Amino acid sequence: MILLLGYGIANKGISRLLDKLHEIYIIKNSEEIINEEDYNLIIRSPGINPKDKVFNLLKGEVITDIELVYRLLHPYIILVSGSNGKTTIASMISTMLGNDAVLCGNMGYSIGDALVDYPNKKYYVVEASSFMLLGIKELKPNIYVLSNISPCHIDYHKTLENYINSKLKPLNNMDNKDIFIYMKENKYINLNKINSKTITYSQANTSSSITKIGNNIYFKEKKILTIKNVRSYIILNIMAALGVIISLNYDLKLAIKRLKKYKLMPYRAQLENKYIINDAKSTNSEATNQLLKEYNNVYLICGGFDRGIPIYLSKESLNNIKCVFAYGDSKDKIEAYFYSKNIRVFKFENLKEAYYNAYYNRINKEYIIYSPMYPSYDQFNSFMERGLLFHELTKELLKK
Repeated sequence: MILLLGYGIANKGISRLLDKLHEIYIIKNSEEIINEEDYNLIIRSPGINPKDKVFNLLKGEVITDIELVYRLLHPYIILVSGSNGKTTIASMISTMLGNDAVLCGNMGYSIGDALVDYPNKKYYVVEASSFMLLGIKELKPNIYVLSNISPCHIDYHKTLENYINSKLKPLNNMDNKDIFIYMKENKYINLNKINSKTITYSQANTSSSITKIGNNIYFKEKKILTIKNVRSYIILNIMAALGVIISLNYDLKLAIKRLKKYKLMPYRAQLENKYIINDAKSTNSEATNQLLKEYNNVYLICGGFDRGIPIYLSKESLNNIKCVFAYGDSKDKIEAYFYSKNIRVFKFENLKEAYYNAYYNRINKEYIIYSPMYPSYDQFNSFMERGLLFHELTKELLKK
């Protein structure tokens, strides 16, 4: 008997797949487990921490949806993870592969649903969170793309080491038939423990497999793409996605043609006007750090749910900040950090108050950048919700 523990998006997809395969299973939420129960397999919803006390009452092997799908069907999996950029990279790969691929995983469409709805796709591009990766035991991705690693989700993983290990876990089962694509500067990669083939990418290190010189991207000294007026972190995402296309020996010209029609995810460094940037997608300081490097004289609006991760911004980014408008659960932590850097901080209860004060206190058309650095769920259900609110507030302010 299989237990689906938690009935969110991931396990709803798994229930559809198990129905199709005529497998017997039962669905329960954690609060329904009050006595000891025994199962062959327990499919843990990614949002349920593996250290949760419910597992004291459950006997059976605990895995997540991507592990189960691999065991049942062995689809061709292009796995994409990382602290920042994974959604963009995964969607770029899917765009470039066209009808040969389906995008699924952490972006809101589960791999279970994908296998039911598109059972004959050549490639399954799976965006994977660290929560999902913890459930890996046998999964052997054909290609694994790891964008970067910076401190995230420490409230869930308890230590940075645990978080790092979750991101590196897919490498345990990969061999020389598989390909690992990663950023050359990733200091957590130990090549002595990697058995797969590797492709590296970097804007700064010309010894990497994929690099950028001037306006051109090269693969092993062969020019493959000319690119202009694109933010540096987007260029890194493009490099990672190109690594997959090259690994598959896919039609590069066709893939690049499709890439040129790609549209970025909403609320990631989205221009509201020349001086106002909506970066509601940011959930950690590294994402904000990447953006701040590109602007100076900034009024930074930030805040959200405090999950216990220290803020880190580079000296270059800090020098570009004129003052900070903090709100929400994390406002006191934000104040303490920027105070220690001799940057003025103003605190507010919510985003609207912070934004209005930033807007009306501008002196010389300073850039207003909304880049929260924290998850949304102290006051919002998602980054989309807070991004939309910032967008609507902008429209109101520009009319006045």
